[in-house]
Amino acid sequence: MNGKKEVNKLRAAALMLIRDSQFLFRIGEKLRELGIVGERRNGLTLFLAAVTKDLDQPMSVLVKGPTSSGYPITA
Repeated sequence: MNGKKEVNKLRAAALMLIRDSQFLFRIGEKLRELGIVGERRNGLTLFLAAVTKDLDQPMSVLVKGPTSSGYPITA
């Protein structure tokens, strides 16, 4: 019986998040707090893809960017 209560609590918490109009903004802010700067769009895209991992058809993501230019400098 306790497991069913936990599932119901998790479901209620998930529904609150889904209904929050600021949900993605909050995720973006949390990513910034964790030190991910200048990659907001990529971070949000990867977050949304990760959320689908347990669905019947999970998303896959390929992140591509321009090659780096210049020379690395090590002092």
